[in-house]
Amino acid sequence: ISNMGLHHDDILLSKKLLQPVTTLLALLAWLALLAIAILWRRSQPLFLFAVLFYLVAHSMESSIWPLILVFEHRNYLPGVAVCLLMALLLIRALSMTERVRPGVPVFFILSGMAVLLYIRVTTWSDPVHFSAVAVNNHPRSADAHYNHANILFGRSVELSQRNRQDPAVDESLAMARHHYEMAYILDPSDIAALVMLYQLDSAHYPHLEKRDFWLQELMSALENHVLRPTGWIAMGKLIKCFAAGACQGKGQHAPEIISILDRRYPGHLRVVLLEYEYLNENGTDTSSRIDFLEGAMGVFPDNLTLLKMVHSDYLDTGNTEKVLENARHMMRLDHRRRNLPVFQVAPDLP
Repeated sequence: ISNMGLHHDDILLSKKLLQPVTTLLALLAWLALLAIAILWRRSQPLFLFAVLFYLVAHSMESSIWPLILVFEHRNYLPGVAVCLLMALLLIRALSMTERVRPGVPVFFILSGMAVLLYIRVTTWSDPVHFSAVAVNNHPRSADAHYNHANILFGRSVELSQRNRQDPAVDESLAMARHHYEMAYILDPSDIAALVMLYQLDSAHYPHLEKRDFWLQELMSALENHVLRPTGWIAMGKLIKCFAAGACQGKGQHAPEIISILDRRYPGHLRVVLLEYEYLNENGTDTSSRIDFLEGAMGVFPDNLTLLKMVHSDYLDTGNTEKVLENARHMMRLDHRRRNLPVFQVAPDLP
């Protein structure tokens, strides 16, 4: 149970049959198990069913499409086959003797499962405890450290809103910074960790004099590594930080970062959204934002996210013709009417 958790990026990935050798051993073991199940199909049909059910159920996430390596909840459905097989073995074992009453082994099995359930529920009951257990179980996992840092940072914000003088605020911030740094050490390509380290040192730890180092590392990572989903989210936070003036280099570094992203990911919608977010947060006038969005819609003419953004800006300008034209375009694309809340507030138009 110590191996359970959400983060398993510390697992050694298999590159070839003999790298590591356990890849070949596991493959041979599965082939042998499948062969035995097929040979016993007449005498032990449930055994064959359990093996095939387990393999087919896991095939949904074990394919050519890349996913996050391991999640324990992926075993829930395949685990039904394992439970059926264990029940079969228990029934066969009890049928061979009359000395043991069925209730005794069933009681111990259910008791063991109840204890394991209690351990998991206790672990999951508190986010900080849960993420700390994940780090303890997987100390070489960058994702575990990053998630724990996020939880601690969120806890510090929550405590600060109640009482800024609470010593737990600074303690949570310091621990968050430590785990962000651990995430970076374990995975230097983790752009999200670099963003948070830069923001934390800008706002809370300028005396450490590492803010410029984190920014330099961030620029290098953007040039040399692929942005993962967490990285894109972090970039949005960083752009807001620059626009709000909470991060140093508002007028210098933000445009430079957007330029790097535009060069690395030409024509990418997320870069467009980041640039608009910077314009919006930076107080750029509405007409300039509209010009930018209309240019973006020339590349992404049917993107509802851009259409909603420009709809809001059209409302600010009071341009009735543009508002209605854009609304008609959105309604044509939104067949399920998921964006009706955009039109619920009647605009004060001439």
